[in-house]
Order: sequence, then structure tokens, then C-alpha cells
Amino acid sequence: MYVSISMYLGSKPIEKDDKIVQDDKPRDCSEILASGRNKSGVHTIWAGEPFPAGKPLQVYCDMETDKGGWTVIQRRGKFPVQQDFYKDWEGYKNGFGNLTEEFWVGNENIYALCLKGCEIRFDLQDEKGIKGFALYQSFSLSSSNYRLSISGYTGNV
Repeated sequence: MYVSISMYLGSKPIEKDDKIVQDDKPRDCSEILASGRNKSGVHTIWAGEPFPAGKPLQVYCDMETDKGGWTVIQRRGKFPVQQDFYKDWEGYKNGFGNLTEEFWVGNENIYALCLKGCEIRFDLQDEKGIKGFALYQSFSLSSSNYRLSISGYTGNV
């Protein structure tokens, strides 16, 4: 049984025709890392549509796992206060929890973060400290009921 589960989003490389976001309004944690800020923790990003222009989003950035720059979308583990993950549709749509402990960032936020394409990484650790991971090169959610598309697996779980 796994006692620690983390899910991370990573951006696809920026295409030549994409605008580079200013350092003060990064789109995700990979842009924060690219700007030289390499400390894991809570950071502010400005995701693309459907967010209104300039609407900030607080996220947890992992700057250590697999070269860093990962936007953490879920974390579960052994924390002093256990988060209740038995939520309704609205709870999972909007997100819940504490970004420094257990949380779900929210389906609407994940959809906005992955409009240009994402990869997703799952890290697991059991009670004995044995770790495993799964990395998918292509990940997205649709705007209609957040239908999941995922492909391109590598990993050891």
C-alpha cells in the first residue's frame, strides 16, 4: 500500500511562435525555474485561458524531482491533519486542501494549465520507503466534463 502519492504537471517546450511570458507572470513552475527561482514551495502563476487576464493561481512547485519545474496538482501522504478526499463534483472542479500538505489543485485549474499540452508524472512511496514513478509524455483534460487523455508511458510502476 502506498502512503505517499504526488502528481505533477510539466509543460511542453515553448514553440517559436509562442510568446515568452514575462518573469513576473509565469504560466507554470517550469517558467519559474527557468527564471532562476529554484526553491520548492508555493508560488504564484498566471495560467492561460479560461482564466481572465492577470488572474493569479497559487500552486506548489517541485524544483527537485526529475530536474524540477513541476507544478504539483495533487499530494497525499502522512501529514498531521489528513485531508478528506471524498468530495463532490464541485470540490474536484475547484480544488481543495492545503498546498503545503495534502491537496487537489482542481480540474478547472488543470485544464487551464494544460491548454498548450502537458506531461504528467506520478510519484509513489510505500511504508517501507520504496519509491516508484510513472511518466506520461502527453496529458490533457477536455473542457467537457474534464475527459482525460493520456499516452506515452515510461516508468517503473
